[in-house]
Amino acid sequence: MKITILGSGSAYGCPNCFNDWGNIKNITNPKNHRTRACTFVEIEENKFLIDLTPDFREQINKNNISDLDAIFLTHGHYDHIAAVSELWRAAHILKKQLHVFCSQETFAEVKTCFPYFFKPNHESGSDKIIWNVLQDNQDFEFAGIKWQTFQNKHGHMSSTAFRHKNLAIVMDLEDLSDIGKQKLKNLDLLIMECNNGQDDKAYNGHNNLSNILNWTTELKPKKTLLTHLSTRVDYDELTKILPQDMKLAYDGMKIEI
Repeated sequence: MKITILGSGSAYGCPNCFNDWGNIKNITNPKNHRTRACTFVEIEENKFLIDLTPDFREQINKNNISDLDAIFLTHGHYDHIAAVSELWRAAHILKKQLHVFCSQETFAEVKTCFPYFFKPNHESGSDKIIWNVLQDNQDFEFAGIKWQTFQNKHGHMSSTAFRHKNLAIVMDLEDLSDIGKQKLKNLDLLIMECNNGQDDKAYNGHNNLSNILNWTTELKPKKTLLTHLSTRVDYDELTKILPQDMKLAYDGMKIEI
């Protein structure tokens, strides 16, 4: 199983617009330059994309990705669904159907944000994009590959986490559900959102390092990778205090498990 971090940044990227670097001190470190959070997973011959960011085209091209089979949407915020509008073009170029998996809540948000995409006369056509709407905490299978899902609270909505065998990807959350704790045991790699870094006073629907340290002490994944990093997080500064089995993600990072 191969994993590529296409984007490791928060909703606004790093730097923010107008070159706002927030708390980032070393702006020359390329690992502090972040596009919006997106993960590419290769399992056997199948290729999965976790979320469709506003940087989708740049991320796909920069990483020389030439194929895609399915997309998993974690929730309906703009930085995770913006490139839904590009799916029809992607399917046309690849000359294949693309399958999208998401919760009922996320699907409703997508239809609200992109109503034209679902009109009968839209050029994508009903045969190009296959929408697979999941129940909360539903297990499913695609191309013989089994996935588990569970929901976490993220502000006013829920965010779907995905697990395959010894890999789990847990995006935007403010707390880890009890079901989540059960489904995150015996992991080789946990990829988890850490938007707020060391700031445990921010109440913005996002996660922080203190929470993650508590959870990983309980769950004991072999390795933890922190992503969805905002301008609160300076790569060098936070790396210095992380335990040995925990690392910060950066754009273009590759992992194999």
